[in-house]
Order: sequence, then C-alpha cells, then structure tokens
Amino acid sequence: FSMERPDGGWPKGDYKLVLYVDGKEEVAGPFTVGEAAANPFASSDSTPTLSQATMTLGVTSDSQPLNPTSTFATDTPEVFCSVLVSNVSEPVDLLSEWYYVKGEIEEASNVLIDSVPLTVPEDQYVQFSLTLPDNGWPIGEYKLVLYLNGTEELIVPFTIESTSGATSAAPISDVTMALGADDNAQPINPTSTFPAGTKKVYTTLYISPDVSTGTILLAEWYEMQGESPSLLDSYEFDVEGDYDYYVYYEMEEGWPASEYAIILYLDGEQQAVAYFTVS
Repeated sequence: FSMERPDGGWPKGDYKLVLYVDGKEEVAGPFTVGEAAANPFASSDSTPTLSQATMTLGVTSDSQPLNPTSTFATDTPEVFCSVLVSNVSEPVDLLSEWYYVKGEIEEASNVLIDSVPLTVPEDQYVQFSLTLPDNGWPIGEYKLVLYLNGTEELIVPFTIESTSGATSAAPISDVTMALGADDNAQPINPTSTFPAGTKKVYTTLYISPDVSTGTILLAEWYEMQGESPSLLDSYEFDVEGDYDYYVYYEMEEGWPASEYAIILYLDGEQQAVAYFTVS
C-alpha cells in the first residue's frame, strides 16, 4: 500500500496505517514524519527510536534483513526480526516479547513464548530471533512486541503456515558486503562500511541447490540519499544452484560518501537486500 506526498508536503507528526480483513481491524502500522534524514540513523529529534522492524528468514553480519517475509513455514529453522535503533546518546534497554496469538491450538490465545532483554550502546541494527521448537511451529498468527526503555514501541505481526504454503529454504543466502572476493567467491575483508574513494564494492552470496541452471541473477545498486532511492546501475547473468557467486560495482573516481543498497533478484523476483555505507 502507498500514499503519494501531498502538494504541500507531509505535515510533521505521528501517523498510522490501519489494515482491515473482512471489515475487522487486523494491523495498525505507526510511522512518523519529521525532518529529512541524511542517513538511516538520523531523525528529527534526540529521542531514541526504533524503526525498520522487519521479519526475515536471515540477517547480515550487522543484523540487517535478508529475505524479508511475514510468512514462515512450520519447519523454518529460525525466525528473525531486524530493527534499527537510532538517536542513542547513552545505552538503551530493549525488550522483545514473542507471542502466539491464535491458530491451530484452539485453547491458546496470546501466549507468551519467550522474552529477551538487550542493551544497545549506540545507533545500530539489532536482531531478535526464535529457534524452531522440537515439534515444529504451530500454524497460526504470531506477534513480536518491542519495548524501548520500558515503553512499548512496536508490534510486528507474522504468520506460520503449513510447509506447503511457505518456503523455508532461501534461494539466496549468505549475502555479504566486502572489500574483495577470492577465486571461490568468498568475501575478503567483510564490512558494511567502506572508506570514501574505494573503487570496487563487492557482494558475495550463495545460491541454494533448488535454483535451476540458467536462472537469471539480477543485481541493482542504489544510492539511498534524498527523497527516493536512485538507481546507479544493474547487472545480470546466468546462475545455477549450490554455488557461491560474487558481484561488484566499480566507480573509477571512487565511491563517494553516502548510503547505498544492493538488491538481488532471481528471474525477476526480489530475493535479498543488503545496505552499506561509504564514509
């Protein structure tokens, strides 16, 4: 769902998007409009905030989401949530509460599954996760409730479906930003922050065995500054399953300082996003 910017711009303030299913309110997604941010950690005030809460099948080395989804299979090995913590001037306390809302266990409703505290010392992405129970995930609706310094900040819903209704194996995994790659497509000096002037930025990845020979891998590089992402370039080539690959993008004058992202597709379907910074 989307809404275009009004002619006079968005009035600053708190908003929410409410989603209904068959006339019943199911999800309320809050968001805030403030001053334009020059980077993902900046905001219009100095109050610590949580944002970009994303359910995902995996995370990068710096806890950013890989293969985002809100629907998981009953045999998914681990369920992740990636969250951006911003405006941290002194350590803040986070608390995650995982709930089974409703589903195939008829007598269970809003059952607390697990609760995990975390202290965050600075602006960064953090991850929370739950591992597969011995008997698999019960089918149904779940939610993750996130608290910041004791105050409820975000509710992130997700769903567990039967194995036939969702895919647990990610076609692209182990996405890693790096300063280089070896002959086996393994990352050399992995990092998500590159020095300004770096000529080549590498991304290594693994293609799962389920991907058939001749599948097209498309990589798109974006600059994330400004009101909307700006496409820098794209590149595509044939791949096959059960192999490691790498791609890179070279700027002859060196990469300028900014925020960037690479988006990876297989046969036109988005599979992974990796964010990185040049500073």
